[in-house]
Amino acid sequence: MPYWANADAVKLAHGLRAALDKMNVKKVG
Repeated sequence: MPYWANADAVKLAHGLRAALDKMNVKKVG
């Protein structure tokens, strides 16, 4: 896997994680 593709996957994972955290906070709070 090329480095840039790996970096993109990491960025995507972090973005999804942030979105899930926001949704969880909204749901619980």
